[in-house]
Amino acid sequence: MVQAKHGGGKPSAELLADPGLARQVRRKALELVGRAGFGPGNVEDLEQEMWLDLVRAMRRYDPAQGRVQAYASGVLEIAARRLVRERVGNGRLRTVSQSIPVHDGDGGITDLGSVLTREAPQDIEQADLAIDMEAVMNRLPPDLRAVCGKLKEKCPAQAARELGLSLWHFQRKVDRIRRIFEAAGLGDCP
Repeated sequence: MVQAKHGGGKPSAELLADPGLARQVRRKALELVGRAGFGPGNVEDLEQEMWLDLVRAMRRYDPAQGRVQAYASGVLEIAARRLVRERVGNGRLRTVSQSIPVHDGDGGITDLGSVLTREAPQDIEQADLAIDMEAVMNRLPPDLRAVCGKLKEKCPAQAARELGLSLWHFQRKVDRIRRIFEAAGLGDCP
């Protein structure tokens, strides 16, 4: 299994030969055909770009956080967004103010600059993702926002208990949150 062999450090040749990851890359590249002017002739180039992003990102992969396929899915989604953004933006840089207020996970609000890592260039996609997620979270009703806040720090059972909900009702709220994020185009986020 690939997961056990790719914990941080350099990606192995086994990763590049994994047919499951190859299918994920191919599928994501094919999803871009017809978007932002990409055609069938661009699929191979898109795949190469996505593989490069995936190989670079594997040094940050931690097997304790989940399966490599799930991690790759998030990396590929971010890569796809970057490729579309670069194609549509004609090479213009997109700047993001670091003074945008965001939830800090402890129930408070802080500015984006204080929660970003200092590995800035490759983390621009993460910053964009954080902004997109924050925008969706701000539109959630208060009860669903409370569920999100608890899930940042607790397992589902503890979060449900602290919110005074049965696990069944809590899971229905989580399902509703997932549908809202999917409708906003954030269904495959890491």
